[in-house]
Parts: sequence; structure tokens; C-alpha cells
Amino acid sequence: IILTAVVLYLLFPEFSQRVSQSLQLQLWLSLGIGLAVFAAVPLLAVILLSTYIVLWLALLLLAIYVVVLLTGYICGALFIANTGLKRMGKTEVSRAVRATALASTLLGLAIIGLVPLLGGLINWLVLLAGIGALSRQLYSQYSA
Repeated sequence: IILTAVVLYLLFPEFSQRVSQSLQLQLWLSLGIGLAVFAAVPLLAVILLSTYIVLWLALLLLAIYVVVLLTGYICGALFIANTGLKRMGKTEVSRAVRATALASTLLGLAIIGLVPLLGGLINWLVLLAGIGALSRQLYSQYSA
């Protein structure tokens, strides 16, 4: 996941930064939207699967959902990495430094994930926040 995160950040640095800034500006809204997407997409996929008419659409939706989960988690981790860099007084840094901070954050989240209950909750909140910010940014980008 660390390699995927670094590659995604290096391929789309401006979009990644916009998602992170969106998360910083409206954290609670992003968490709410993330929870809605997290719960609604599998439910919609099950409904589509039960009809058998649009089976291909349900499978496509589930495939996209897996990508959104991964990308959302990475976006949430990037927000934490950017917040850490800002707290250290490093606002203007190179892509390499930001990618290193992202990798370190993901490693830290993996270690935190080992803590029973609390680790899972923290990782789930990072996932929800990232999904929400990603969804909001994609919506605002394509609706304009």
C-alpha cells in the first residue's frame, strides 16, 4: 500500500493536495460523506446484483468501490502527513519529502492498527475522511 500511495501521489500531486486541503477545511462534512459512500455503495451493489438485469453494472460498481477505498485511505493518510509537515513548520516542501511523509504516515497507521479496537477505529476514521474528501473533490471537479 505504501508503494501504491507514493506512486499515486507522484502521478497526481495537485489533485492529491486539493483533496487534502478539502479535508482540512471541512473535516466533519468529509467524514459524513465518507460514511454515506462507505455504506451506500455496497447496499446499491447488492440491490443491483439481486436484479440480475444489470449484473455487469453491479460488478463494475464493486470494482470501482475497491479502488475508491484504497484511494480514500491514501488521501486520509496524506492529510495526516500534510498536517504533520505543517506542525513541523514545513509548508513548502518538495514532492519527495511529501512522499516520504506519506510513506511514514502509512507505516505509522499500520502500527496504530495493531492496537486492539482503537487502532481499527482510527484507521476506519482515516478511511471515511479520505473517501469523503475524495468524493467531494471528484464531484466538484466534474460538476464544474
